[in-house]
Amino acid sequence: MLIITIDTGTTNTRTRLWENFNCIGESNISIGVRNTAIDGNNKKLIKAIRDTIYDVINKKFTIDKIDLILASGMLTSNVGILEVPHENAPIRLENLSKSMVKETINEICTKPIWFVPGIKNISNEDLNLNNITNMDVMRGEETEAAGLIKKFYKDQELVLILPGSHNKYIFVRDNEILGCMTSLGGELLQALINNTILSDSVKRSFAESFDEKMFKLGVLYSEKYGLCHSAFMTRIISLFGNKSVLEVQNFLIGIVLGDEIKALKNNKLFNLLKKPKFVITGKPVIQKAYECIFKSYNLNVELIKYTEQKYLSGYGLISLAKWNGLIKENL
Repeated sequence: MLIITIDTGTTNTRTRLWENFNCIGESNISIGVRNTAIDGNNKKLIKAIRDTIYDVINKKFTIDKIDLILASGMLTSNVGILEVPHENAPIRLENLSKSMVKETINEICTKPIWFVPGIKNISNEDLNLNNITNMDVMRGEETEAAGLIKKFYKDQELVLILPGSHNKYIFVRDNEILGCMTSLGGELLQALINNTILSDSVKRSFAESFDEKMFKLGVLYSEKYGLCHSAFMTRIISLFGNKSVLEVQNFLIGIVLGDEIKALKNNKLFNLLKKPKFVITGKPVIQKAYECIFKSYNLNVELIKYTEQKYLSGYGLISLAKWNGLIKENL
């Protein structure tokens, strides 16, 4: 069976070709829904998807040989190619799969594409000023979550941590996604590194290795003095603390992640879980940073290797398609 999976985010589109559930080709392009927002139309996005589809198949196959095309991420947003409303959490993965939407977009190809909707924490009808702090949304991460759950963690209590520009915490219990919490942590860290007075202190670069001592100090400062003052202390430590650039970089990571953990502790959905396993993706330095925080609370932590992270979205799409009945073969 030949399957194409498409995962589009804010800045990138990743298209992969699968044969018998093994990835045999991929095409990536630095175009995402950001281009639609800037241009005021989705022409570049449509062309990017079309080009990557034909790029992955043209050496071996023709489009008529493809059995199934699956898509997730920001493609179903208002700046994507087919707007699909979020499903409401809590939602079981089997039910999410039944909400997939089939659409043929001739500008891309003659084959229909199955789109996975995103998920929001609270329905529009139930949302009010008293519970709006519990509201959150995701598009794409629910598919990565499906891949993680199907491949590694069926029938468990989980907090899935997917770092990125917006760090996402997804709360899972027995194959049911309870909802999520989003942080600007990744985007904020990049802004602090590249566009503030701290840029010189950290040499406009992210830490290449993990320094536990300085990271923990950053977490402590964040808890004690708050985000804004602690962030400026990065410059003070750089000027007067006799610390290396790497140590200062890790200190800043601790400040940002320490602030995130305060939000996590107060999250209503997180507090519904009794003894969850914290499953952490992302780059090694960020993984180790999260691991350091959670292990300091004696929590159960597991890091996902990069080789296993790479295809989570595609694997999740295929898993959802199987739950939907679009695939009859065993994974």
